[in-house]
Amino acid sequence: MAAAVKLVDIAFTVLCSCGRQFRAEDFEPECPFCHKSYRIKMVSSSKSLVLKIEPKGRLS
Repeated sequence: MAAAVKLVDIAFTVLCSCGRQFRAEDFEPECPFCHKSYRIKMVSSSKSLVLKIEPKGRLS
């Protein structure tokens, strides 16, 4: 049998612009306190992992 790898869970800790922190398990989280929506973008290479977060609808 060949080796295999599988990404099972991703969780982010988001610090909202309202000042509250919350846990998110998807790439389009919504703050449970102020209901602001975000979009998270994850870009990776063999040497780095970059996370970007923007208000939903503004990510370039």
